[in-house]
Amino acid sequence: MTQARQVTPQASKLLAEWLASGWVERVEPMPAALTITPGPDLNAEQQAALRALTAQPDGFQPWLLHGVTGSGKTEVYLQWIGQRPAERRQVLVLVPEINLTPQLIERFERRFPSSHLVVQHSNLADGERLKGWVAAWQGEADIVIGTRLSVFTPLPRLGLIVVDEEHDGSFKQQDGLRYHARDLAVWRARTAGVPVLLGSATPSLETVANVVA
Repeated sequence: MTQARQVTPQASKLLAEWLASGWVERVEPMPAALTITPGPDLNAEQQAALRALTAQPDGFQPWLLHGVTGSGKTEVYLQWIGQRPAERRQVLVLVPEINLTPQLIERFERRFPSSHLVVQHSNLADGERLKGWVAAWQGEADIVIGTRLSVFTPLPRLGLIVVDEEHDGSFKQQDGLRYHARDLAVWRARTAGVPVLLGSATPSLETVANVVA
């Protein structure tokens, strides 16, 4: 039978001394590549959208994915994320309403079964939200799905951002600290040098104006 052994109280002191002496070094483990479950075949319009997304080099690039409700925008999100480089960058997915979250979470969990997925919204208990926030901040969470406040989640290895239903008024915070999560998502993507994808069946006037400008 394997017996549990208590680490000596002096362990942290010894490790600090060994680090200072150069006897050991701190090494951050490289995250393994995500396991990806194949999705359904895309139709011609989805394939064209995915080709455009994946043809661009790495770096900041805002995209608008315009498609009617039920046209398969979420599947494009999933396949785009699945085709990103294998260094396992973090993904931030913003949704306007809490009631949209369970179905989206289920689809992401099926597609990326090995990922550490974190959910952030106001209906969670404070302890659960804090646990997810810390996992994201420490780089342990691979995918963060949440409502507008999630745009402030710290993500040290952020790789891309998706804003689903970008036109929805729920992304705008009008009490206390006023902000628009969609606009902050674009600003954050620019700052981090990563692409951001805005999806909508009825894009906002601001987004349409930016597209045609």
